[in-house]
Amino acid sequence: MLQKIEEGFWQKNRASKVKDVNDTVAGIIEQVRKDGDKALLELTEKFDKVKRKSVLVSREEIEEAYEKVDPVLVEELENAAYNIQRFHQMQLPNDLWLSEVEPGITLGVKSTPLERVGCYIPGGRAAYPSTAMMTVIPARVAGVEEVICCTPAPINPAILVAMDIAGADEIYTVGG
Repeated sequence: MLQKIEEGFWQKNRASKVKDVNDTVAGIIEQVRKDGDKALLELTEKFDKVKRKSVLVSREEIEEAYEKVDPVLVEELENAAYNIQRFHQMQLPNDLWLSEVEPGITLGVKSTPLERVGCYIPGGRAAYPSTAMMTVIPARVAGVEEVICCTPAPINPAILVAMDIAGADEIYTVGG
């Protein structure tokens, strides 16, 4: 039997939840602005149940991840990185100067990469190393100077290896 839902039910409930979420997020942002990395470490412990000394992943942690990941997977990630890089290189736009429409006025297209890009790599139950590859490598191919990755703790070793192979400059354990 179908039950009649009162008019405005969905909007009423959604609006109160959105306000709760907004208030929670605003509090987190304020805490991070005020306390910086200290707040990030506290929030990582609170939400991810992981205690860390730093949000920045060390080179040592990356090397330890390589030891935990099957060498066959590392090789597959390296092959994938090569193919992804080749694919995105073929998509690079060429600077194109079309024509001089009036003396001193030339029309054209010029592509300029961003200086810095941040990539969020999900972790947890749905950990996909491919997400690291498909975000970091295109940025690198485009000429982005600095690529920073964030992923929640604890970091899946395969994701950490994938971020390294893809060319991330820095990796932070910061959840979403």
